[in-house]
Amino acid sequence: PPLGLRWLLCYEENHAKVCHLQKAAPKNWFASGQRIRVGQCPTRFGRISWTTKAKSDHQWQVTLDFETPFTADLVIHIHPPNGKPLSHTSHGTIQNQSIHLSQQQLQNQTKLTLDIS
Repeated sequence: PPLGLRWLLCYEENHAKVCHLQKAAPKNWFASGQRIRVGQCPTRFGRISWTTKAKSDHQWQVTLDFETPFTADLVIHIHPPNGKPLSHTSHGTIQNQSIHLSQQQLQNQTKLTLDIS
């Protein structure tokens, strides 16, 4: 069970330097008032902790904490309960229903907060 939960929340691509967060998380985890919190998740790119807080059904705040600067691209998946597409992120770029942060954007970062809607 712990390994399955890890893959639900943190998935590393085998043939690329890309790590996905929350890729398989259910939509109801992104509903207003819900929170996803993961601490010290080991990846081959470094340990990562994060919290996703749903401020409403269409507004989220994601706080990322890196033990050391992350050495891969990071894709944060958001699954709005109403199914509407994402339209804004304070960092990175929107690609489908996810936020893409490149390794260059994460360079020298140990903490980053994103506002997403």
